Amino acid sequence: MDNLRLISLNHIFDNCYRLNEVSIANNNIVYLDEYMFKNCIYLSKVEIPFNHVEYIPQNLFMNSWNLTTVNFSNNKIQKLPNNLFFHCPNLKQLNFEHNQLIDIPDNLLHSKTKLTSLNIYKNKLLKLPEQLLDACSTLQHLYADIPIIYNIIDCVDNLDKLQIQTYYTEFNIR
Repeated sequence: MDNLRLISLNHIFDNCYRLNEVSIANNNIVYLDEYMFKNCIYLSKVEIPFNHVEYIPQNLFMNSWNLTTVNFSNNKIQKLPNNLFFHCPNLKQLNFEHNQLIDIPDNLLHSKTKLTSLNIYKNKLLKLPEQLLDACSTLQHLYADIPIIYNIIDCVDNLDKLQIQTYYTEFNIR
């Protein structure tokens, strides 16, 4: 569903039990309904890049146990709600590149997350919460701006395979 020029999606995928992937790029989407993916229990991939999303509702991914990939790159998101991915223990890739994030909550992810890739490059973030990094023991790739890298170097002792990369330089922690 690319280039449709949508502004909002109210209950569009509600109760699509067998829905596996959603890609909605370049549609001028501003508003996401809180229960847009309600009962989409097989949903594994959500891509909503290149839109105008400013806010992600807290219950958007409620019961998304099979979700592995989320891409909200190139939007206008400023803040992420607490526990946004609490119901997503299988989440592996998270992309918020080119947004306007100023803060990430401590409890964004499920405590036993399987996250391997986090892209937060080109945001207004200056740091990541230590608790977030502690929850990401499987993290292998972090794409971030230089200030974040300098602020987390001392907090990554438990991340043996982590590679941190900006678009200018790659850092291998070990």
